[in-house]
Order: sequence, then C-alpha cells, then structure tokens
Amino acid sequence: MTDAPYSPESEECVIGAVLTHPLVYLNIAAFLATDDFFFVRNGYIWAAIGRLEQR
Repeated sequence: MTDAPYSPESEECVIGAVLTHPLVYLNIAAFLATDDFFFVRNGYIWAAIGRLEQR
C-alpha cells in the first residue's frame, strides 16, 4: 500500500483561487469536500468558505 499524495502548495492554491475568484467555488465544491484536504487547517478554511457561501 502506498501513501496518498498530498501537497500543501496545491491545497493552498485551491483555497487562494476561491478567495480571489469566488464564483469558481461552486464548480470546485461539486467534487472537493472538506475531508479531501490532507492538512486539517486547510480543511477548516474550506469548511468556513462553504459556510460563508451558504449565507
């Protein structure tokens, strides 16, 4: 069994893209969930963005 690949830079780029271009959130959120983030803090940020989008 191999370890799952992860990249803090990739996770941060996804979050940064959504913060700078909020309209892309719905497209990305259709297939990317909070649990998909390897780094917990990035998952928390993604969840917070989702809560803000629901307002």
